[in-house]
Amino acid sequence: MVMTTPSSRWGGVGLAVAALTVGMGAATASGQERGAAFGLKAGVTLASFRGDAAALSDGSREFFPGNRVGFVGGAFVALPMGPRVLLQPEVVYTQKGAQYSGEPGRETWQAEYLEIPLLLKLLLGSGPARPALFAGPAAGFKIDAKVVGRSPGGEEDENSAIGDAVRSVDWGLVFGAGVDIAAGDGTLTLEGRYARGLSPLAKDPERPVQTRSTFDPKHGVLSLQVGYAF
Repeated sequence: MVMTTPSSRWGGVGLAVAALTVGMGAATASGQERGAAFGLKAGVTLASFRGDAAALSDGSREFFPGNRVGFVGGAFVALPMGPRVLLQPEVVYTQKGAQYSGEPGRETWQAEYLEIPLLLKLLLGSGPARPALFAGPAAGFKIDAKVVGRSPGGEEDENSAIGDAVRSVDWGLVFGAGVDIAAGDGTLTLEGRYARGLSPLAKDPERPVQTRSTFDPKHGVLSLQVGYAF
């Protein structure tokens, strides 16, 4: 198996960030006359694994994934495409994964990504508070992935090697709803969104991330986010 070194992972993430920064800068500059806005956002994630292959087994019992609470935050550019339509590229740091509870302890699958959604946003109604619907594709570039086990006595056991079996890019779809509220010279955004992974966790189907070949789930992340565009 080809191993992915930390430097090569960060190199790919760095190139993605650089390309998106240049693209967002150019898009912002070209969209100034149309009222383009730059914004920052942050929020909380509720992440788990999805799919028929998301259960872990000890041979006699199956354990199904629970939610892992995490953080999401980053930047976005809102580019008006019409009176009610915005194109919104984003770059966000997001925590994904899942938590498995059972005997004799608990396992938390911790995955961190630099995610780049490209969203089409539809504004509804008029006035200072406008409901919004949005959807679009997203690419998540893996920063780190590991499993942290906790025994009933509180002792932790960390397995970072499992991250080498997790694919470097997680392709997915994002959709959600929110409200844009005029606030001062900018816009306050409140939203709820769901990000559904399309790519299985393992980068090589013949070498799953867990010894049982039936375990190969996909990410599912619900998040609540607050942002401000100016």
